[in-house]
Amino acid sequence: MVKSILATGFSALLAPYCMGQLTVDPSCPFSWSENAGFINWNGAPPGHGVIIRDSYASGVVWGENVGWINLGDGSSGLSGSPLHYANAAGTDFGVNVDPTGALSGFAWSENAGWLNFGAGGGVIPAQPARVDLAHKRLRGYVWSENLGWINLDDAVVFVALALPCPADLNADGLVDDADFVLFSAAYNILDCSDSAMPPSCAADFNHDGLVDDADFVIFAAAYNDLLCP
Repeated sequence: MVKSILATGFSALLAPYCMGQLTVDPSCPFSWSENAGFINWNGAPPGHGVIIRDSYASGVVWGENVGWINLGDGSSGLSGSPLHYANAAGTDFGVNVDPTGALSGFAWSENAGWLNFGAGGGVIPAQPARVDLAHKRLRGYVWSENLGWINLDDAVVFVALALPCPADLNADGLVDDADFVLFSAAYNILDCSDSAMPPSCAADFNHDGLVDDADFVIFAAAYNDLLCP
């Protein structure tokens, strides 16, 4: 019954998932550098944590041996549509995200200097820094003249990503009709392993491999609250 209700009237409204707004999962926040040690992507003070949006990143990360690393402030230097950092001067630096999830641009550390997020794509074989939405993590390598390579690609020590409000499927801060459209599309597909399912199967809120009535209960509760926590 629920399935038939969800299926009604949505075929013309279906839209793809976007990257939206991702934060760092506090249970898995580290990258590794041979010269700088562990770097914590979730070690920022409240209000300054890393946020990865559709076209750019912002926030700071912490290394015990290098101090703060600034990925961009999310305001100065952003321009264009979609928004991106120009990286043409010291006042407009930051890390950009292209539609494929590839990272580019520069982060800044007072102690380590510039970190190049686009350098990994130039090595052989290429190891570009990127957002891996399907596995909800960062991958690739970042280059620093003073630190060498920063590894985002390790199988055990890596930076995991999460939606701060899982039912907010388009990451606009609300769980509303737009998210209902996205949820209904995934619900009608059902199986996360189906090739038609959007990457990461984001609507599988209980992580059982299916988008089913159990997920609908979770979604309905968030929908009734409307605003993300």
